[in-house]
Amino acid sequence: MSWRNKNALLVAGAVGLGLLWTTFSGPVLRPHLTGIQTPYLASLLVNLSDLVVMTALILLAARKGPVALWKLAGLSASPVRPVIWAAIILVPAAVAAALMAPVAPDLSANTVLWQGAVFPLIEEVVYRGLAVGALVMLAHWRWWVACLAPALMFGIVHMAQGQNPMDAAGIVAITALGGLLFGWLFVRWRFNLWPPVLLH
Repeated sequence: MSWRNKNALLVAGAVGLGLLWTTFSGPVLRPHLTGIQTPYLASLLVNLSDLVVMTALILLAARKGPVALWKLAGLSASPVRPVIWAAIILVPAAVAAALMAPVAPDLSANTVLWQGAVFPLIEEVVYRGLAVGALVMLAHWRWWVACLAPALMFGIVHMAQGQNPMDAAGIVAITALGGLLFGWLFVRWRFNLWPPVLLH
């Protein structure tokens, strides 16, 4: 087996282990975080553990420095064009939603910040930037194959949001399809992570 094939196998294994950790990080860590009273802090720690584990595994497997990993994840790409693109798509949708539906009474700035910005950013870095980026650019997988495993794990991680088995199956399916879309956007925009982050 050539060095390139061994390295590709190591990277794919590292991404697989990282994705496996994202599936179990909540159930493993949350029982140890039950005393935390600060809103969203326990969720932030779980999400950060996903980011740290995936980053460490890819760094070990690929022997890439932090700057190269920043580029691999699509975070060094310019956000200007994606922001304009997202505004064209999302501003009309936001206006229509505001006109047709009332704002939820329990919506707060804190919720918007954490659930609408911080957690989606971390998820996109882990599932698209690092996982898809490493599988395509370091393991040399075809983009659509590289998008499948992270999208499926992304769906499974959200399964607990369902109240019953049918709800859970629907959430997994919708979230996994969203993950595929975000992966495609990441690759289509030449490994610029900002389009999936903004759409998420």
